[in-house]
Amino acid sequence: MKVYRVETVDGEGPYCVASPSKHFTKEKRSEVNIHRPAPYNDSLLKEKWDKLGGDCYKFIFGFKSKKQLKEWFPPYALKTLFEENSKLRVSIYDASEAIKGEKQVVFKEKSAVLVKSLKINEFLSPTTPCNS
Repeated sequence: MKVYRVETVDGEGPYCVASPSKHFTKEKRSEVNIHRPAPYNDSLLKEKWDKLGGDCYKFIFGFKSKKQLKEWFPPYALKTLFEENSKLRVSIYDASEAIKGEKQVVFKEKSAVLVKSLKINEFLSPTTPCNS
């Protein structure tokens, strides 16, 4: 299964507001994450996430499709990501090790195999339709 993950060239993502980052300040993470569900707020992830201890430092966050990515990041947040010189990381991993949610996919990095890395603006733009 392909996982689409937005991250910097250093592999940092804007998903966990509390995580320290030299690229995504707490303010930038909050701007991206406002109204975006955390794993414990995702109806399909909550129970599994709680059983795993709910530690965002032990997992990587991504999406099962371009559509899911676009629905999680509103256009203003995508604009912020483009400004931060983000890239889109596409990983293939064993689905049995992933936790699939309604709004996102959570997985351990060691269970993912990198297929391709693209700059986010090579993959989509804030105006790309959600049904892509």
